Amino acid sequence: MVRMTGPFPPRCPFCDNLIQEPKELEPKRLGDFAYGECGCGAVYVYDVTGHNLGAAFVEALEYGCSFDWDLAWDLVPGEDYEEQRVERYDLATHLVHPAGRTKDGRSVRGVLIFLRFKDEISTLRNRPNKVQGAVSLKKEALHELGSSKDPGTRGFSKQEVRKVIEGDAEYLQKIEEMAAQDPKVLNRLQQILYTPDPAMRWRAITAIGCGARVVFQKRPNFVGEFLRRLLYSASDSAATNWGAIEAVGEIIRNIPDTFDIFIRELIGIARFVESRKNVAWTIGRIGEKHPNRVKKKVFFPLIGFLSDKDPGVRGLTALALGNINAHECKGSLRALLEDTGEVDLLTERGYEKWTVGQLAKEALKKIERERSQMENERLKEAKRLFQEAKVISNQGRSLDAINKFQEALSIFEDEGAEREIANTCENLGDLHCIRGNFNQALSLYQRALAICKKKKDPISELLMIEKVIDIYRGKGNFESAMPYYMRALEVAEAASDAGRAGYYLTGIGDVYQRRGDIEKALDAYRTALSIYKQTRSGERARILEKGIAELEAFLMSQGDS
Repeated sequence: MVRMTGPFPPRCPFCDNLIQEPKELEPKRLGDFAYGECGCGAVYVYDVTGHNLGAAFVEALEYGCSFDWDLAWDLVPGEDYEEQRVERYDLATHLVHPAGRTKDGRSVRGVLIFLRFKDEISTLRNRPNKVQGAVSLKKEALHELGSSKDPGTRGFSKQEVRKVIEGDAEYLQKIEEMAAQDPKVLNRLQQILYTPDPAMRWRAITAIGCGARVVFQKRPNFVGEFLRRLLYSASDSAATNWGAIEAVGEIIRNIPDTFDIFIRELIGIARFVESRKNVAWTIGRIGEKHPNRVKKKVFFPLIGFLSDKDPGVRGLTALALGNINAHECKGSLRALLEDTGEVDLLTERGYEKWTVGQLAKEALKKIERERSQMENERLKEAKRLFQEAKVISNQGRSLDAINKFQEALSIFEDEGAEREIANTCENLGDLHCIRGNFNQALSLYQRALAICKKKKDPISELLMIEKVIDIYRGKGNFESAMPYYMRALEVAEAASDAGRAGYYLTGIGDVYQRRGDIEKALDAYRTALSIYKQTRSGERARILEKGIAELEAFLMSQGDS
């Protein structure tokens, strides 16, 4: 087929015949659309803006059913009728303008919604509807059609579905059971969305999500078409769409793997100011169950709603950010704590009055709770890895143990668990020493030492200092050990640990001796000897006395020479 680039007359997408221009009906309908009918039986409705496709679709459906609302809602897309669209149609010229503009530069956004009904439905639609009982005849025939397609199921009337929604405490379970037998239960629930009772609307919204999950298992296409119809309705800037946005969200919430792609569609609907509150509430509901999916897809657009002029949008957005654990937004949420704007929050009890500040406070609590829980879970995992590493290390598998300790250390670092970092570094350092990797061990010990000093843990600090000193002494690098000896002496004296003070003074004397500063070495040794005698460390005292005597003899020989 040759693609036309200039304006051309509109044709029916089902039979390809030219169509007459749509005309307004008298009396005018609520939607104030223009209607038409093709010779093949298809009906069409004209939306001049292209923004009210949901309302146009509903009008086309009702027009095709002679405005019998009950019959229209009984029909199943794909089974009882097909839908097509012709875009960029202009009623004034009765032409389709592919470029989207007329010759005089006028923008063309109009859309024709076409519906063609199956033969059985067309027969019902075209019967005279002037006698009592005609509607009942249609319903009966339609019920028979549905029953013949699936004899193992039964249908449920709007009254039956409403009765469950109105009075049954276990309404979700009952709706699931009904939806398993009759997918049109979703259509009945959609009708209940238009109730002025917010508590009933909540029940219908949540029931749609649960019912859709059950229907999806057997009839995924049915749910897909149903969701599309809801999006049509939700996308209307002027049409009444009570509950449609929220119902879309419940389907996404219950069948996320297939329908989470529509989360971005919800943000698109928020271009209509009057729908923004519904969108914020809906994203919050999805985020409550699937925070990462929402955060990944609409995080930044959602943040922008916090500065909306409408307190309802600000408050419901704050709640949504809390549900998706948006810890990045804690500062912005704190800025709303004094916001006294009122918000109507839809709950299972109906509308509840909150302020923006109260919702922001609740959001911050959720974020902190979730953050704490996540930290606890990750820390548990890291501690498990740490213990596994200890067991493996005791088995002599040092390399495997090092890998496990490294895994644990990575998590401890992410969570800022400093004491655990110090313990892991010490154990890693010990393993590297066993394997002869002294430089790696040294950096790990020094890191652990810095944490011990910061945490004011003198005992652990001294243990780490001693391990650092041992490495430097083992490498013959006594000069690098000197500041650690001095710090160790300072800590030991503060802790009144005379025994360790004597040990560190001996080490200090060793460094001085290697420098050739014998007098300072002797001063350190003599002080250490005094401590050893006071603490009755006899063996150490004897060894040190012998060393001191040798040094003193060396000094005398140097003086004689």
